[in-house]
Amino acid sequence: MRARLLPEVGKIDLRSELGVSGLICGSGSHLCAGWLNVDGAPLRSGDKVLSAAGRVTQLLDANATPHYYLQHDCTEPFPLPDASVARVHSEHMIEHLTLAGGIAWLKEMRRVLQPGGVLRVTTPDLQRYVAGYLDPEQAFYREHQQHLSDVRMEGYLGLPSIPERRAWMINQIFRYYGHLWIYDLDELVHAATEAGFRPVALQQQAFGHSLDPALAALDRPERRDETLYVDIIA
Repeated sequence: MRARLLPEVGKIDLRSELGVSGLICGSGSHLCAGWLNVDGAPLRSGDKVLSAAGRVTQLLDANATPHYYLQHDCTEPFPLPDASVARVHSEHMIEHLTLAGGIAWLKEMRRVLQPGGVLRVTTPDLQRYVAGYLDPEQAFYREHQQHLSDVRMEGYLGLPSIPERRAWMINQIFRYYGHLWIYDLDELVHAATEAGFRPVALQQQAFGHSLDPALAALDRPERRDETLYVDIIA
């Protein structure tokens, strides 16, 4: 992709100048067209750094389709006006923040969302892991062990194979991947209400289902077996 830095994000109208109506928080290098993709890590191509904090990077693919990236720490205030975006998607990002950091991010999303806009939060479901630990048939744990093997996570984790032990399976969701806080629905309601959302604003959803179809379309199927899906209405 060809890349160039645009002016500071606060000086760009996302909708009229970039054609962007929503944010993807915690995008990594997986960039989606039509969204402002946000992550704290510098965007790289080989050894070359393409992004700068507080600036939007525009990347053009082979079809000249623009993709936009903002290098930004999601626990810090966003350089965006109040009520400036219609939708926000976050897939497996909030568990990489402390509880206080997650609340700070949720508070910022409430500020930048337009009234009636939707924030979709997906994260590993603690309830599913605890139920799996207690299940004598180990149905979820066996399924997830196979999934981790299929995507070759043993290499990433520095293990010869994915262990079958129940204690390992529940520990890995806390101890690996840089995770700092794991949620069930009640804990996410707590964090969101601390951030100023009303409890009734949270609606649990399923994979591929959302109050906003554009958000549901971003759900990645490889994460569905372990994931809690929640829409939060601004």
